[in-house]
Amino acid sequence: MEQSVLQFIQHFGYWIAVPIMVVEGPIITLIMGFLASFGYFNPAVVVAFAVTADLISDAFYYWSGYHGGDRVLAKLKIPMSRDNQTLQRFRQRFESHPGKIFFVSKILPGITFTTMVLAGGVKVRYFKVLRYALLGGIVWSSILTAIGFFFGR
Repeated sequence: MEQSVLQFIQHFGYWIAVPIMVVEGPIITLIMGFLASFGYFNPAVVVAFAVTADLISDAFYYWSGYHGGDRVLAKLKIPMSRDNQTLQRFRQRFESHPGKIFFVSKILPGITFTTMVLAGGVKVRYFKVLRYALLGGIVWSSILTAIGFFFGR
């Protein structure tokens, strides 16, 4: 039984992990880093798949804020209106400090969702968001894979 599970993980592991990583990336990245220490996965490929899955979920959050507008921001308890000073301050901060905001939101667990939805809601250019989210995602996924790898040793 144990041997068949390990063979299944080795054969289909990366492709099963990516859809799961979109929903729950950090846990799966840690687990795959752990299994990489035993030789079941390549750590560099784990990082690449984790970053890809992370960017997919970020894009979903961003575009839900961009297209959902009023409804999505209302769920976050931020009323959407053209003259809303809170939204204008968010937009100004996103425009003046995009690197700090998006990079830090990627490496601090739990705030990526809100940051990406707000960025979409105030219509920050997607490629600006993507550039810094990619850098933060690489750092965060590398750290998680390294932690998993370390505990596997």
